[in-house]
Amino acid sequence: MLEDGSLDVSEEVLRRSEIVLMAFHSFPNSKEKYVRALRTALSNPKVDVWAHPGLFLKNKEVGLREWEVEKIFSLANKEGVLIELNKKYNLPPQSWVKIGEEKGVKFVKGSDAHSVKDLR
Repeated sequence: MLEDGSLDVSEEVLRRSEIVLMAFHSFPNSKEKYVRALRTALSNPKVDVWAHPGLFLKNKEVGLREWEVEKIFSLANKEGVLIELNKKYNLPPQSWVKIGEEKGVKFVKGSDAHSVKDLR
């Protein structure tokens, strides 16, 4: 995902994709920009899953307040975006999972596999 929340993939790839996962892999060290980009991405009708949610924040040692997570999860729920339960990074944090369950968010299990070999 790009800094403005748009997807870093061509329209052609999006058209050919059955499921689109969105994730941060690098980002400026700004929680405000992160949240703004995340809200934009979650509002994109082509996004189906938020992958390894919170990884960027965890790596930068930045946290979200409970009310911020509630707002983000409410948006994800409204937009029909699933939240990945990422086995590799043990994300999202359990406190987020609890909030998501209370908000009726739908979760999907993920391995963060990037190849068949990673599934073993």
